[in-house]
Amino acid sequence: MKPGLREGNVIADPDGQLRDVLSFEVGPLEAEKAARIRIDDDGRKISFDPETGFFDLPGAKAKLTIRRDPVTGTYITIGNALDDMEILRKWANETGTAADPFRRDHPMRQRNKCFVLASDDLWSWRRVKLLIEDETGLNPEDSIRLTGFEYTDWQFDGKDIIFAVRTAYRGAVTFHDSNRILFGKLKRFRALL
Repeated sequence: MKPGLREGNVIADPDGQLRDVLSFEVGPLEAEKAARIRIDDDGRKISFDPETGFFDLPGAKAKLTIRRDPVTGTYITIGNALDDMEILRKWANETGTAADPFRRDHPMRQRNKCFVLASDDLWSWRRVKLLIEDETGLNPEDSIRLTGFEYTDWQFDGKDIIFAVRTAYRGAVTFHDSNRILFGKLKRFRALL
């Protein structure tokens, strides 16, 4: 698979510089990398330095919504950080023979767990809470193959975060084929930061 940048999120960095943070994916690459694109001249000019433009961002293999908490200044996102690396590595080595077409093109994807992530500077991220996980009782391989909590969008709601999640669960054909939408509330999220 060719490397690709996609699904951006425009946000100001701590210095007020407007950035587009894009997910980055290339076939069996294990690293969860994102790219930071600088936006200048009222949006008429963008620049990217490949030497310094990539950074580690758990969950960056899927669309992320990044927002900055107006109270603490902490950046927050909700995403699918890779967790079961042994299974994913095995699948990456079987790329040419994988039965699932999604696995052939994207072996390093896992969306059966959804995490709240935080950063003080927009570039160094940490997991702060496992928010949603598969509770169907499927074995780990089938859970990764069939369950997805993905493309979470969310908003601050006072002391809480409210969120909606496109979901493939209990009967979806693959982890990517949504058959539900979940709505939830993370109460008193600042206690996690």
